[in-house]
Amino acid sequence: MGREALRIALQVIRRYPLRTAFLVVTNMTAVLALIVLVVVMQSLQAKVRELFSSQGADILYLTRRPPVLRATDLRRYEGYPPISMAEVEFLRRQLRMAEAVVPATYDSVDVAFQGRSVRVAVQARSADYLAVESLPLYAGRHFTPDEDAHRRRVVVLGWGVYRELFSGQDPLRRWVWVGGQAYRVVGVVRERGTLLGSDLDTVVWVPLRAWRGARPDVDYVILRPRPGRENELMEEVRFWLRLKRRLRPAQEDNFGLMTTEGFLDILRNATQALSLALVGVVGLGVLVGGIVLMNILLMAVAERTQEIGIRKAVGAHPSAIVAQFLWEAILLASLGGVAGVAAGLGISYLVSSVLGLPWTFPFWVAGLGLALTGVSGVLFGYYPARRAARLDPVQALHYEHG
Repeated sequence: MGREALRIALQVIRRYPLRTAFLVVTNMTAVLALIVLVVVMQSLQAKVRELFSSQGADILYLTRRPPVLRATDLRRYEGYPPISMAEVEFLRRQLRMAEAVVPATYDSVDVAFQGRSVRVAVQARSADYLAVESLPLYAGRHFTPDEDAHRRRVVVLGWGVYRELFSGQDPLRRWVWVGGQAYRVVGVVRERGTLLGSDLDTVVWVPLRAWRGARPDVDYVILRPRPGRENELMEEVRFWLRLKRRLRPAQEDNFGLMTTEGFLDILRNATQALSLALVGVVGLGVLVGGIVLMNILLMAVAERTQEIGIRKAVGAHPSAIVAQFLWEAILLASLGGVAGVAAGLGISYLVSSVLGLPWTFPFWVAGLGLALTGVSGVLFGYYPARRAARLDPVQALHYEHG
């Protein structure tokens, strides 16, 4: 009986190609949204973890302000003082749980060479910056403590800057203009890729003292704790900086302090918010697809009333009628699920490529999408199937549609 119902259901689906295509597209939408959002979120998390792995999961960041999560936070943190070099040197003397304390500033300027120019992010850091970030070299070397101490204008180029300015030529010992000042190239970092469309290779690294000049403050400080001592280091930094700034016990911290894991927590919270939106989108898509499916099946029952009457008149059991219409509903919904999985694979790969994310496809999300559409077919197809099974054969044989 099941095979016969399935065969009849397939024949009916082939008989109405436009109706089938409309239902497939309707049910495909929910699965497509589910797959694209899940894949992109997981790819984003994988990319961020990959970037932080070059620094280490225990790295600590001291910033002028905590992360701004709401508009009210910006007004609240507006009066926080910048981090001065005097405070950095004070922390270097006092901290016992830190292996490295690296002050840094960030700027966006043009780098030019022989008429060619590119906009870059300038990372000005103290010479021990390799203690907090892994930057493998393509050519040359990193700048030295002596060059930082004596304010030497030397620069390490990111791969994208080297590619744009030198086009494969040897850049070492050449002079480039960084923000209007001449710097000698000493090294080139290997290609690092992109994140969310932002090129991680259009970056240059310069000695902090040469770049700061007489500037008395820095944008942030990167700290590497001794192994297993990240919590103790965080408490040390908080204690000594509060002491330096003469904060009373009742006053809150007027600086930001966060670990790499803290940044990942913010990312996870953001993706959880997206997940709630995802549930809404998918739920709405399944509901709309199910309602459309139910209404079209009710129309099909009305159109095929005489056919149902003939089948019942020759002895077809009501359960066979129910099975036929349920199979139609399940097949139509599942075709939408399969189409959604196929389209989701392609679109998620395209989005990940455009955003520079590693494409990872969790197969459970494809199974979830197919299961949702299958269950939708059963739930929304049951009422039309029961209605068809309850038709009186005598009335059905004399029924004229439209």
